Amino acid sequence: MKRTYNFISKSNIITFLFGLFILFIILSPKTYAQSTVCYPDCDSSFWSPLPPAPALTYILTLPCGEPVIVYYRIRHACNVYWDLFIEQFSFVNGYNAGVHCGSTMSISEMLSDITMVMLLQDPMNFPPNVGGRDTCVSNYRVIEGPCWGANFPIGPNSPIILNGIDSGINPMQPGVGLVTPCSFETCCLDYYKVCIVNHMKQISWQTGQPGVCDPNDPPQCVPVCNN
Repeated sequence: MKRTYNFISKSNIITFLFGLFILFIILSPKTYAQSTVCYPDCDSSFWSPLPPAPALTYILTLPCGEPVIVYYRIRHACNVYWDLFIEQFSFVNGYNAGVHCGSTMSISEMLSDITMVMLLQDPMNFPPNVGGRDTCVSNYRVIEGPCWGANFPIGPNSPIILNGIDSGINPMQPGVGLVTPCSFETCCLDYYKVCIVNHMKQISWQTGQPGVCDPNDPPQCVPVCNN
């Protein structure tokens, strides 16, 4: 009687092991959670949407009167923290709107206002519920890159940059008006308490961990951490 042998070549074994390695990388929670660097802790708590998928968007108006589109991600980190990551924002009315706003507000002030409006209007649908009883949630965290630049001038005699690089963008180009981090080496991480009092929302800053600008960032990239 003939015996049947299943022969597996060395090359097939290597291919199989390499496939397992790739599968491990793909399924690793840390890989997913850290697809964009500078997010803090809780590597197994996935962001929504999960990078590299496009971020969520929300339109709000800054004190300068210009509407901006905020790009953000959210998660319930470690089943404890309600995390909001502000990825970037852009002016709805483009370059000229950015120049107008940049003449009266710094990028840090823009981000501070964006943070407060996001927490008050709550497109993230985080607790507490305004329609519910008086209560407080003290474990909000807001995360953003430490140094930002714009593709339009901020303040007088400011060069035009995009991601820390001279953009050379034509001011008349439609849709130009982006403000984005120059790097993601570290983060600004701010803790907030959100309370409902008489069906009104109250926001209070608690503490924070300042991020540090990348020494390789050009001087036009400005720090935005408030602490």
